[in-house]
Amino acid sequence: MSPLRIQLDRIRRRAWLVLTVTVLAVLGAAAASLGQETTFTGRSTLTIISPDRAPEQDAPLAQGYAEYFNEPSYQGVLAGKAGVPPTVTFIARTAATSPIVYVEATASSAEAASSAAAAMSTAFLDDVNANLRADRDSAIAELQRQVTEERALLATLAEDSPEASLSTQAVLNLQDRVSSIQSDTSNQLQELQLSAGVSTSAPKPVQNIALGLVGGLILGCMLALGFAAVENRLATSDEVRDQLGLDTLAVVPGGRSRATERTRQQRLKQLANRVSLSDLARPATVVIISPRATVGVAHVAEALAYYRAVQGERTLLMHADLHRWGRSDPRGNPGVADFLAAPYGVGVQGRVLPGACPTMQVMPAGSSRDDPYALFARDRFADLVGHASAITDLVVIEAPPIVDAAEGQVICATADRTILVVEEEATRAADAVEACQLLEQVEATLLGVVITSPRSRRTPAAFPLASGTVASGARAGSETDVAPPTAPAAAQAGDARNGA
Repeated sequence: MSPLRIQLDRIRRRAWLVLTVTVLAVLGAAAASLGQETTFTGRSTLTIISPDRAPEQDAPLAQGYAEYFNEPSYQGVLAGKAGVPPTVTFIARTAATSPIVYVEATASSAEAASSAAAAMSTAFLDDVNANLRADRDSAIAELQRQVTEERALLATLAEDSPEASLSTQAVLNLQDRVSSIQSDTSNQLQELQLSAGVSTSAPKPVQNIALGLVGGLILGCMLALGFAAVENRLATSDEVRDQLGLDTLAVVPGGRSRATERTRQQRLKQLANRVSLSDLARPATVVIISPRATVGVAHVAEALAYYRAVQGERTLLMHADLHRWGRSDPRGNPGVADFLAAPYGVGVQGRVLPGACPTMQVMPAGSSRDDPYALFARDRFADLVGHASAITDLVVIEAPPIVDAAEGQVICATADRTILVVEEEATRAADAVEACQLLEQVEATLLGVVITSPRSRRTPAAFPLASGTVASGARAGSETDVAPPTAPAAAQAGDARNGA
């Protein structure tokens, strides 16, 4: 699958989020459209004409004037001088790189918009030019003072003296500068067109809703991808391959419909086929394990043992997850924990019960233990696997989650192959990577990955266990767990089958 398809799949799995954001965006756009009224925008134009500069050289000054006009505090002062109502809004902008300044006023009527734009433009022009005139008048006053001083000095000099000629020339120069300043109109605003027209803006509900729909979809997709990146959970076989470098053996769907149940059984049968057709010599041991606790391990382990058994292969389902089973079975059937706690030389007699079909047996977890890890010495567990292999062709071990329980490494190191179970949209990629690293440390051989659904459940019709089996699970009343088979009659049958 290409990176684009992976991203699209992540969005698809969070379609509820995309739909929610889109609906909210559409409703917001619709509400905004209903609350809108028809508005009118009047426009006035001002310009800057500097005698000694080209028009494009005045463009930066025009931009500065527009930004000055748009300052909220200054607009308030200017509106007060112009006498426009506070309900009218204003904005100034420039036309590309020209020295033209547009002053726009938005109001509820065309007349109010046109008159407000003209009044505001006139007030702005007068205010700016008044400030420029004040600077100019200050400069002229200074020059006039210098002229007066030169003339006073000239009155004290002889008419034919060189000093008188210099003073006279200085007076003439100062007067020329005064005349130049008085005639200079640089930087001043001038009216170009006070009434440059009025435009109408009517509500566009269809357009607004369409924009809300597009915007909501884009935002929803971005949020979905963002959540996927933050959560970084595995969901597809392509993500498993990208993150772990492993092939997916089966994808087991969840759900309660008959069609989903048929698909689930078909996928589990295909998994059993892949194990059967692998290069495993018999007797063989296969461990089903997950990074973190998940009922999918029990489902896959039971299905693999059952479907191999119905094809005639002798199988033994071993519940070695003492964290899950050890404290949940009030019947206290002996099993894995009891064998590991017993001295060497003790067999599996009395600890193996009949399974769902004549060629399937089940070894319960056994009695409760405070520290299951203490039981799983490498040699002791290898001895258990050896005894189990002596009475069966395929041992399927339900192991504790390897990230949470260190004994999972011992179990996988003893087995021939390991199958890693991940829950769709539940198992974090970091946990799965850590699980693979822990398995690699003990040189466990990974056969592949099985993806299960958090909504999957064991259906009694799928695996009809022996009459003593109780599908109650580690949590009382849970239909998503599977309890080890227990019954006095079943235990007696197991004793008779295995012998002393």
